[in-house]
Amino acid sequence: MKTRDDVFEAIADAAAQAASYEARADLMREISASIRRRGLTPAEAAFHSGVPVARIADLQRGRVTRFSVVALQGIAAALEQ
Repeated sequence: MKTRDDVFEAIADAAAQAASYEARADLMREISASIRRRGLTPAEAAFHSGVPVARIADLQRGRVTRFSVVALQGIAAALEQ
C-alpha cells in the first residue's frame, strides 16, 4: 500500500526527469541549430566536437535518452570554438 509520502516522491521524481529531458532537448536544438548555421556536415560536426558521427546523428534525430546534459554541454562548447 502506498503512503502519501511515496506519492509525493514519485511526483518529484517524474518532475525531475521531465526537467532533465527538457534541458537535454533544449541543448540538442541549440547544437543542431549551430551545426546548420555553420553549414557543417555531420562528419565535420563530429570532428570539431570530438565525438563519433553516429553521436551527431543521434543528436540530430532528437534521441534525448542517449545523452547526458554534461555530454551535450561538452559538444556545444567544442562547437563554439
